[in-house]
Amino acid sequence: MLFLFSSLLSAQACEDLNTIPDSLQIAWISPVREQVWMKEDIEVVRLQDLQVWLRQEDPNAKELLHQMGMLSKRSKRDIDPSDYKITIFDVEKEWLCRPITEEPEGSIVQGVAVCDAKTSKPSKHYTRYGYTGCGYSFNTQRNSRGFDVYRIDWADAATWGFCVMPLDRFLSGPPK
Repeated sequence: MLFLFSSLLSAQACEDLNTIPDSLQIAWISPVREQVWMKEDIEVVRLQDLQVWLRQEDPNAKELLHQMGMLSKRSKRDIDPSDYKITIFDVEKEWLCRPITEEPEGSIVQGVAVCDAKTSKPSKHYTRYGYTGCGYSFNTQRNSRGFDVYRIDWADAATWGFCVMPLDRFLSGPPK
């Protein structure tokens, strides 16, 4: 089923991607129980894009996970936001790559290198439902484009440290 879905998306033309600054903050959303190894890649989004979308949509946790491509379209289960965390990193643009299957690895798309063939495949963890191969996620609930996504090695992402926060706290916004 996933293969069929990915095939249908790859048959469609990919949309344009956004440029990003040389230094930026990125966010990785994952289940609380999930851990990664130092040399493992994670799929991330630009924190600023996430914050803008949150202000515009005021979503609940399940809507956010659909936007990230982390839930299947048929997901009926309730989502407890306390079961998820968000990890925020400060990174350099050259540490990132775009998971794009239709461009040669190492080529540059909007200032960011295309991931190698292994890293460009659907994430083994949670974003496989919204995988497009175009460098952005697919909102599985609305059948629409999600966020521009990037891959980064955990060790590179953690170079300047990171902040981990419960997803429900992040969704509540800044203190008032």
